[in-house]
Amino acid sequence: MKNKRILVAFILIVMITITGCKKSSNENNGNYTINPNTNQGVVEDKELDVFTFTNTSLIWNGNSTDLETLITNKSDNDTYLKGFNIYVTDENGDKIATLYGYVGSTIPAHTSRIMSTGHYMDLSKAAKVEYEIIR
Repeated sequence: MKNKRILVAFILIVMITITGCKKSSNENNGNYTINPNTNQGVVEDKELDVFTFTNTSLIWNGNSTDLETLITNKSDNDTYLKGFNIYVTDENGDKIATLYGYVGSTIPAHTSRIMSTGHYMDLSKAAKVEYEIIR
């Protein structure tokens, strides 16, 4: 009888450990919702000089806007740069924010890097994102 109680207690502990006892992710978000920007001018693939910008996301998380994009050096040469200015515009073409992105001083030939940057404003309604290389 004592062995059965120990076995039942052990099984319960294992089940609790496997299933977890944390709060759901919605409760951790507070009173706001995560708001991704899906405007074509923001998420579409772009090219600038020897770089392509793909898999772009612009998401307001309730505290800040996070921009992430995959930058690929499509040339046959390593490319040196200081970073990128990122211009965010509204539907009227007016600049509403400027962000700075850094991916390292050199992007090797045919290599990709993820660029992540943020801004304090809610940019979830931005119409377009454009990049400028800082050399």
